[in-house]
Amino acid sequence: MDVRTVPFTLNRAARWHPEREAFVQGFGGDARRYTYAAANDEAQRIAQGLASIGVEKGTHVALLNDSNVEHALAHYACTKLGAVPAGLHTREAPNPLAAMVEQIDAETLLFHPDYTDTVDRIRTALDVEMEFVAFDGLGETPAFARSLSEVTADAEAAEPDVEVSENDVAYINFSSGSTGLPKPLVTRHGQITEMIHIEAGGTTEEGRILNAFGTGFMGWENVTLTNVAVGATTVFHDGDIERVAELAEREQLTRISLITTPWRILLRSGKLTEHDLDSVESAGVSGEPITPELYDELRETVTDRVGTGYGLTETMGSGTSLPSRVIDEETIHSVGKPGLSCDVRVIEPGSRDPDATVPDGEVGAVIINGPSVCSEVYGAPELSAELFHEDGWVFTGDRGRLVDGFLYLQGRSDNMIISGGINVYAERVEAALEGHPAIAEAAVVGTPHEKWGEAVKAYVILADEDTTAVELETWCKESDDLADYQRPREYEFVDDLPRNNPGKLDRATLRGYETN
Repeated sequence: MDVRTVPFTLNRAARWHPEREAFVQGFGGDARRYTYAAANDEAQRIAQGLASIGVEKGTHVALLNDSNVEHALAHYACTKLGAVPAGLHTREAPNPLAAMVEQIDAETLLFHPDYTDTVDRIRTALDVEMEFVAFDGLGETPAFARSLSEVTADAEAAEPDVEVSENDVAYINFSSGSTGLPKPLVTRHGQITEMIHIEAGGTTEEGRILNAFGTGFMGWENVTLTNVAVGATTVFHDGDIERVAELAEREQLTRISLITTPWRILLRSGKLTEHDLDSVESAGVSGEPITPELYDELRETVTDRVGTGYGLTETMGSGTSLPSRVIDEETIHSVGKPGLSCDVRVIEPGSRDPDATVPDGEVGAVIINGPSVCSEVYGAPELSAELFHEDGWVFTGDRGRLVDGFLYLQGRSDNMIISGGINVYAERVEAALEGHPAIAEAAVVGTPHEKWGEAVKAYVILADEDTTAVELETWCKESDDLADYQRPREYEFVDDLPRNNPGKLDRATLRGYETN
């Protein structure tokens, strides 16, 4: 087996650390604890079962599931077959999910029974022949699907006879799309291996590391795959975020990494001071740049070793790192320096030339290069050429400046809102709002929010002046095109919207309203 592949890492861990805990479900009981030997056996059984229903090398398999051991086992099972798993965002609305499944030509969809209604609506919207398989250990299997138990009933724990190489596609990861659907990014096994090498610094076999990231985000894979390669234990959590401190004490977690908003929720809850966190050696913050206030609070309540960094789904592990040892009053406002084998440049805005760098301290467009950077958007060669340079650089869409080697982000060059660490694109929300017959035109921006960092606010020109914000709120909640995190939390009715000289919507002015 090619050593630069995902299935090799699990096989290796099962050989060298057979009795070490691989996957643990937080508060899941003994039945949801797997040693590396048991995890590899179960992944082999699932792989053989999936093969019996037609999943083979190159098959695209969509998964709609929470952060749990079942997801991890199915993920590794797919890679053992050379199939290509693609995690879907569980908070996404049904219609976009259906379009994403269709976009990647998925032939099989594995799902948590809690999402049966969503999957049924996906199935209805697609109206195509495909396999639906429910993780029946987590709930009841609907009539339109097979159960995973049925699929694996006669399967043996044997490695599939499939050649998987570093150049084969390992995963499809969805990244936020600028105006429409998330982009399906192609990631190869060799790139995953490089990501592991970058991420593994400081991770040891004795590590017991939390993974509470959503399975539709690259962070979930970064944590799980790196831990397996090292032989550490991954403790999954898919429940109340306020129970993380309790879980840390119970499972003796050594590292906790969360996006900014869950950290804020935990700190406000007071739970971090109610439990013994002496086992926690380091804490990570992602999703947004860390604030000095959050940094200080985490150091006081969790651990002295608090770090952050910057990267994209497109870059996987490649990007910047800001460990606690280099943080001071100035650098805390940065996202750090380039990580292992990575390069970061700031170039002239609008340029496609990686060599068109701007002087230190000057704001420009941020680009990243590294061994784990993707190079392809599935089925979209024109978009691939727009996003990736032939020399390996990715155009991030972020603005920033470099000072003494540290990268300071200065916002987006597009219209993204970051709410609770999740990207929300203005154009997509506006298109959904303008589908309401009472709305003549809508513009959305991010407004400061204590809990989520930013919330979506809509400026609306009404075609029917009797329409109320409550009616629009109800309509958005019932929409299959808007997820809950995308819907506006505030409406302001206006007679017109600000425009620049060419007559285009002037978002900068609207954002200024919110800032001031």
